[in-house]
Amino acid sequence: MSLDLSIANALSGLKVVQRSIDTVSQNISNAQTPGYTRKTLAQSAVVIGQTGAGVQVGELQRVVDASLQADLRRRTGALAGQEIKEAYLQRVEELQGRPEDEQSLASTYGKFQDAFDKLSTSPESVSYQQEVVSQATSLTEQLRSMSGQMLTLRNQTQVEIGASVEAINGNLRRIADLNDQIVAVGQRGESTAHLEDQRDQSVLELSKYMDIQTVRSNDQRVIITTRSGLTLVDRSAQQLEFTQTTLDDNSYYNASPPGNIPGITLKGAPGRDVTSALAGDGKLGALLELRDRTFPTLQGQLDEFAQKMAMRFEAAGMTLFTGAPGSYPAQPTNPGSPVPADIPGNYVGFAAQISVNLAAANPDFVRYGDAGAPAAGAPAVTNQRILNVLNYAMGDTANAAGLQHATFRSGALGPNALANLSSDLPQVASLGSFVQTLVARQGQMRADVTADKTRTEELKNAVETRSNDLSGVNLDTEMAQLTILQRSYSASAQVLRTAQQMMDTLFSAVR
Repeated sequence: MSLDLSIANALSGLKVVQRSIDTVSQNISNAQTPGYTRKTLAQSAVVIGQTGAGVQVGELQRVVDASLQADLRRRTGALAGQEIKEAYLQRVEELQGRPEDEQSLASTYGKFQDAFDKLSTSPESVSYQQEVVSQATSLTEQLRSMSGQMLTLRNQTQVEIGASVEAINGNLRRIADLNDQIVAVGQRGESTAHLEDQRDQSVLELSKYMDIQTVRSNDQRVIITTRSGLTLVDRSAQQLEFTQTTLDDNSYYNASPPGNIPGITLKGAPGRDVTSALAGDGKLGALLELRDRTFPTLQGQLDEFAQKMAMRFEAAGMTLFTGAPGSYPAQPTNPGSPVPADIPGNYVGFAAQISVNLAAANPDFVRYGDAGAPAAGAPAVTNQRILNVLNYAMGDTANAAGLQHATFRSGALGPNALANLSSDLPQVASLGSFVQTLVARQGQMRADVTADKTRTEELKNAVETRSNDLSGVNLDTEMAQLTILQRSYSASAQVLRTAQQMMDTLFSAVR
């Protein structure tokens, strides 16, 4: 090997080692930078003829695994959705109270029933009469409060949907902008590794909100679609539009025919409702499910309980509960009744309005009911009306003939028959059984979501660990690599010094 070739090899080695040291140093300095992936420097041998002529440096490369990235995005979206569900259902559980709590709806109803039991033993007792009215008032106040707070939570999902749409739009714009930068930098023959890191970070952030798929085009752009196939980023970014409205008990979303809650559309195409394409895993999908199904169903269950309770008391001859005057169509069998008829969709929001009948301002009302006085020929002290309430309004049967109450409605809940909202509560007939299962099921819903979240979090952490092991910066590994490079630099420098000494010796011999 000639001295010139030895010097050329050593010089190329020095240049490669210098670039490699820069790369390792960059890795070390960015070890804690979110989204940064470990970089390596591509190298290849230079061969002239059959003789090695040094080494040349290629592009800066990222250490990534596309399948791990896709798996991490899926887990991230699922976890974000479960976290938002858990947060809302915890608040529902706090409103409803646990079955063992004295403040739960089941407990309040139990106290109301106990007050009637005591009154049946001494129907003439004014204090017992007042206790019944007091417990009835507490029950209606709790129903109204819970219904109002359910609606408040549902409106909060509207606010968060709006914020999520803004976040999604921002990420879509950043991804499209980074796509353009990567294409431009790549065309100049420069490394796009750092820009790709930034783009991957934005894609991961986007996956928190929706279930997405990515495809890399020939010019290194990333194309983003939803799981259902809606394209969000290609040559440019789509932008979502969402009109935030204040919801009431009768608000509902439906795609076709449209409900009275506006859907999410694409900018420039206001008539194209893409809400269903955005549902699924992710924060936005969870918020849409809470707004359009979970809270309307929970509200429907409260309305079902309130309406059946008012209707059964009225049928037992004691119209103890009423709604706001004029708010509901009268019962066909009793045109003067303020209790809404037992027709699906007819008593939406009744739990938010149920009140104790003004007639109960006279506590004697809970002794004689709607009759207002003992029936002709009846003893002055009677508990028959009270027993009718206990046996037929609060019991399993509707009358003395033993006719069973129909079980509580489990389908066609809420204001939208097209949504087919349904309850998964066990089919029960009595008021007490229904309210107990209602409280227990709402607590179980939160527990189920928490369990799902825990499992998803464990899976996400496992995938994230694998991804970090592959793509993250390990300081020990980088420091070891730096030591190797320093030795390589010293070896190449030693070759140059040796070549210099040989050249000096050769020139001295010539002279």
